[in-house]
Amino acid sequence: MKKGIIIVSFGTSEVLGLRQNIENIENKFKKEFKEEYKILNAFTSNFVINKLKEKSNISVLSFSEALDNMYDEKIEDITILPLYILPGGQYEGVKKVLHCYKEKFNNIKIAKPLLNGEKNEFQDVILAIKSHLPKDKGIVLVGHGTKDEYNKFYKMLEDNFRENNIDNVYVATLEYGKSNIQLAKELKGLGLNDIYIAPFLIVCGSHVVKDINGDENEKSWKNVFKSQGFNVEVSLKSLGEYDEILDLYIKKIKRILNKDIKFIIYYLL
Repeated sequence: MKKGIIIVSFGTSEVLGLRQNIENIENKFKKEFKEEYKILNAFTSNFVINKLKEKSNISVLSFSEALDNMYDEKIEDITILPLYILPGGQYEGVKKVLHCYKEKFNNIKIAKPLLNGEKNEFQDVILAIKSHLPKDKGIVLVGHGTKDEYNKFYKMLEDNFRENNIDNVYVATLEYGKSNIQLAKELKGLGLNDIYIAPFLIVCGSHVVKDINGDENEKSWKNVFKSQGFNVEVSLKSLGEYDEILDLYIKKIKRILNKDIKFIIYYLL
């Protein structure tokens, strides 16, 4: 029975993010699984797909197109890797699409996002990234944020850093959390002078380029922290570039590939 893996994300219209993050993950999977599996990359956002094609003449499959491609090649067993940090609307959207294909495949499996609330997941992520973070500065990890209940996972991640005796890491969000100016004032009150801002995002897309590091955006995280008198360093390296994070994704997939259960299986991995 032929098998396939689809790596699915919202997508990015930034070529840098596509090459360094999404295609980096795709290439890692192709190297790991070689000829055993057909591996495809897909975006869920048609807007991003069209913008990337218009701006850079690069074509990426939609999630439905990737599923159709697998079906047309008579691949009966597929595994889905969603490149999401948290559960929520986008992850549920992927599951909804899969339900429309339940009669076309013999077996469909889907990995959970990077963080699902389990203690070991927070520990794994901290172990994966801590060696890349400076020890002599205040560190602000900037996630996207979500309006649903899973937004609390960002605070849980920060708490887990504290439990690991890493006291200089603060986890913040672009949306649905404290504003960057609020956080900057709080950290200034702690007597910090040097700040290292890093994206807690899978892809280095427009959020990183414009919202976090944007020189011309007076509300960018870099400019807001500078305006409060901090010495600021910004990392443009997103999670999709960390080999240790990619290894976590590989481990997720390996643990579910051989599970012989029908239709969609959800594992807290």
